[in-house]
This record gives sequence, C-alpha cells and structure tokens, in this order.
Amino acid sequence: MGRRRHVPALSDANDAGAVACGLWVHSPIAPDEKLLRAVDALGPVRHIISSNKIHHVSIGPWAETYPDARLWASPGVRARSEVTFTDDLAETPPDAWSAVIDQRIARGSKALEEVVFFHKPSRTLILTDLIENFEASLLRKGFWLKILMRLGGVMAPRGGVPRDIRLSFLGNHRKLRPVVQWMLNNNPQKVVISHGKWFEVDGRDIIRRAFSWVGGVE
Repeated sequence: MGRRRHVPALSDANDAGAVACGLWVHSPIAPDEKLLRAVDALGPVRHIISSNKIHHVSIGPWAETYPDARLWASPGVRARSEVTFTDDLAETPPDAWSAVIDQRIARGSKALEEVVFFHKPSRTLILTDLIENFEASLLRKGFWLKILMRLGGVMAPRGGVPRDIRLSFLGNHRKLRPVVQWMLNNNPQKVVISHGKWFEVDGRDIIRRAFSWVGGVE
C-alpha cells in the first residue's frame, strides 16, 4: 500500500555564529541508491525519527548509512526494535529542532502511542498512522481491499483515523483530547501522512473532521 517519508531541513547557529543546515528524517522507508542520492543533495542527515513503535524497520539501514545521525525512539519502540537508539522523543521537542518543529505524544491508545509533529515554517502537521487516506486507483489488490479500506474509514478523499486505531483509544479519549486540541490550535494548512494521499489545503478542517469522535475540542 506504500509509505511516505518526510525530510524537513533544520537550521541552527553554531558557536561561531554561522548557520548550518541538516536534515530531519521522519519514519523512513527502506533506502536505495536513488533515494540516498536525493537526500544527500539536500544536506547532511542529522536526525532519524521513529514516530511510533510500528515504524522502525528501516531505521537500521539509515543508521548504517548515516552513523553520525542521532536516532530518536518513540514510546515502546525500544522493546521491539534491534536499533540502538541514541535518544528518546518526549512530550515537547528537544532544543535540536524546537525552533522549527513542535511535537506532542498522542496518548491513550492501547495499541501504540504516536509522536505528532508540526513544521512551523510551512504550517504542516506530520502524522504517521493516525490518519490514512488511500486512493482507490493505487490499491494493488483490487476490489476486496478497497471494500476493507472503505469500511476502515481510510479511503480518499475522506480518509481519517483507521477504525482499529480509533477503537484502541476506547475509554481514553480524555488522554488524546489535549493533543487534538494542540493540533487544531496550530491551525495547520497542510497535513502530511505516511499512508495515502496527503492533504495540501484546509489542514485544520481535516483534523477537526478526522478526530470529531474524540469530543470536547474547540
């Protein structure tokens, strides 16, 4: 069904006052030569992110390719991954990227806790599995898969939180609610996701619709 990786650029000032740029690689797919050439053309990889405990399989090859990059662990991923992570993601961003990217941990799910990011310069919300939006024309396994995706609430153009993920928050909406409110307060213009077509406009409306079942948000 395909996956998407996100590679924002970071800027920071060193002790001499010079501005250095580096890359922040979110939930990467398996690397190949073409992809790595494209990434190298953008700048040095500084940070490699596991956004939830499901998304870790390809981080090992990226770590081997970029041994100087810091590897950031999401909640629960260390217990199921062979990757030696250097750092743990927290409720708020580290100094390494706080000027450019904000973050929160979506808690309350019995299945996974996902770290949600907001890229400030572009007003882009970065999600992994909390929203999916599959295009029917790109699904490879035909009729029955499309039916399952439609029943799961993840078919474009009105994709949303997969029903199994939504059910995993049962009884814990109050834990998720502050993160949904934070997403809305950021007034995102775009929402990029790992699975399916991303949302280029009306990001706040997309979040409000997708998480309407949480309740209690403004």
